[in-house]
This record gives sequence, structure tokens and C-alpha cells, in this order.
Amino acid sequence: MGLLLDRSGSMTRHMALANQAMLALALALDLLPGVACWAAAFPGGGKHRIIPLKHFPERAFRIAGRFAVDSFGGTPLAGALLRAGWELIGRSEPRRLLIVATDGQPDQRDLTRSILARCRAGGLEVLGLGIGQSLDEMEDLFGRHDAVTIRTLQELAPMLFTLLERRLTQAA
Repeated sequence: MGLLLDRSGSMTRHMALANQAMLALALALDLLPGVACWAAAFPGGGKHRIIPLKHFPERAFRIAGRFAVDSFGGTPLAGALLRAGWELIGRSEPRRLLIVATDGQPDQRDLTRSILARCRAGGLEVLGLGIGQSLDEMEDLFGRHDAVTIRTLQELAPMLFTLLERRLTQAA
């Protein structure tokens, strides 16, 4: 399982919520048997670089402070998806899932859609978690069945359950 956090300048107003949501997910995933979690934020120091937040063997409660990132720069989501895909695609787990917390405004929308399609064709399920954005914008990028939005941390669990229920019933 992977978590990818957009920390671009357009996320400034919603960065605290995005940080809290990703930490809450990492903490919850640590409690699930058989689930390994990796997390990163983007952009990093360069255009296509990421900032590692959690490596697979680490426990989220021990490194929670890493999930307090500031907003910075553009939104090179395509490059971040490539890196996340590289981290997850070779994993041995039978199901590989990536949740992207973003405002849905990547620098290169067409390239991002192409990378999303490649990730999905390679067996990686990619879900969009919109932070303070309209659902239409998130669905336009990630697809109708693969996107939800939240405006408060209290909405996180119900919206993710809705999203996962959609994914599981669609796969059945």
C-alpha cells in the first residue's frame, strides 16, 4: 500500500488537513495484519523528486513527525506516480493500492492521465483523495469510481470506506 501526498503551493490552505489525513491512514494501516505501507510527499527538492515519509518496515507512530510537511512548488504528479509505481509494483502482496492526497491540479494533466493508465495496467490500483476540492475535479483526473474528497478529518474514514466499497463491488 502506498500513500502519496501532494505538497504543492496550491495545497497551502489545506496542507494541515492533508498531513493529518495521510498520518491517520498510515497509523491505521500499521494495525492491519498483512498490510505493508510506504508513504512519500511531492514535490521534493527537484522537479520529479519525492520526500520519503515512511518506508515499508517503519511504524508510523515512531516517525509521525515526518507527516508535517509544508507546501512548496508545483505539482509534478506524473513523476511522483512513476516513483510510487516503482516502489509498489514489485511488491509481493497480492493487491497493490496507492492513495494520492491532492487538490487534483497536476502540472501536466494529460501526462498524469497517461501515467495513471500505465500504473493501472500494471496492476496498481490508484485512488484519489481530494483535499478541500470539488469531487468533479478529482473524478476528472482519477475516474468516477476512484475518487472522493474530504474537507475535514472526520470525513476521512466514511469517504474512504465509500471509495473502497465502490472498488470492491466493481471488482466483483
